[in-house]
Amino acid sequence: MSIRPLSMRRTSLLVASLAAIIAVPSTAWAFWTTAAVGTGTALTGTLEAPTDVRADATGGDVTISWSSPTQSYPASTLGYEAKDDRGNTVCSAASPTGTSCSYRASTGTFRYAVTAVFESWTATSDLSDPLTVSATPTGVQASAGSGQSAAPSTAFAIPLVVSVTDSSGAAVPRATVTFTAPGWGASGAFADGTPTAKSTTDVSGEAAAPTFTANGIAGTYTVTATVAGVTASAGFSLANQAGDPAASTGNGAAVATPDDATTTDPDRAVTADTVAITSAPATGSASSTADLGAITVELQDASGATVPAAVPTTVFLSSNSTGTAVFAATRRGPALTSVTIPPGSSSVSFFYGDTEAGTPTVTAAVAGLTPATQIQIVTTAAAQVPTLPTQPPSSANAG
Repeated sequence: MSIRPLSMRRTSLLVASLAAIIAVPSTAWAFWTTAAVGTGTALTGTLEAPTDVRADATGGDVTISWSSPTQSYPASTLGYEAKDDRGNTVCSAASPTGTSCSYRASTGTFRYAVTAVFESWTATSDLSDPLTVSATPTGVQASAGSGQSAAPSTAFAIPLVVSVTDSSGAAVPRATVTFTAPGWGASGAFADGTPTAKSTTDVSGEAAAPTFTANGIAGTYTVTATVAGVTASAGFSLANQAGDPAASTGNGAAVATPDDATTTDPDRAVTADTVAITSAPATGSASSTADLGAITVELQDASGATVPAAVPTTVFLSSNSTGTAVFAATRRGPALTSVTIPPGSSSVSFFYGDTEAGTPTVTAAVAGLTPATQIQIVTTAAAQVPTLPTQPPSSANAG
């Protein structure tokens, strides 16, 4: 019987051990070498990946959870790292017993994988099912642009910017914001020449309106910003500066001049300050047509003197009635919402109707001037008494 040297037997055992390790399928494996002589020990094994990865969202807050491996590892060396399907690390858990982590997501659809990390080893799970994140906007605030003024027909220097947030105060990206300026009087227009524009919030939840340009009418006004589903709105207080004092104020009630002055003499020009209703309150029955009146409105200066309009001047009409109010230029004429004072005249008349009995207040307004109000008296419509046909007297024939 032959006896092999001890060194040869050790070499054979090492080769056999390495072959056994390599032959066993595993997720991760490793071995260590040493320059020392003699014997040593090393631990080998597999690192299991997390399983059952799932994701849930509340608004933009995403929680990723998983089932952790069953092995035991030192608490200081095993942890977990979650990534989305775009390769971004979104959150992590440092404890070997960790089974979830959370982060704030932008809107979109995502899938997630969780990687177990132990020393230099890693084992990654399968991707979760898709999760769609849709942050719900609950608030909109003006963040830049309010409180500025601009010369006539000049763009405002600071863009109108809003920020949109959810119930936790976090920014909501990709929300559509509608900016709306007044449709008449002192106002302005966006880049496309209209008083309305839309913009979408960026990743920080902010949206800027297109360039906004003042029109030629001096005065203050508010541009509003709204988001669908959000009750509140944001407001931008803006002012259009006055132009050449010798020119029309833009409301058409600009200049009335003494006989010996010219319309280009600003020192002697008279400007309208207010609108007045000079007729007595109208009284009549409730009706769906404009039967009450005529009601007369007049342009006046600060002293109450009449001021002829230099250009056609629009008078906007409204009522606080709880019924259906109607205005017309003539009695029972077509319904309208404004009447016009022609150049050279200081007044115009209209008729009023209301389906609800009561004392509604009618308002007549001209852009840039103090509006006029007056209470009208609407009585209950008389009941209609049916008219019975007249029957001829009956006659009896004697038998």
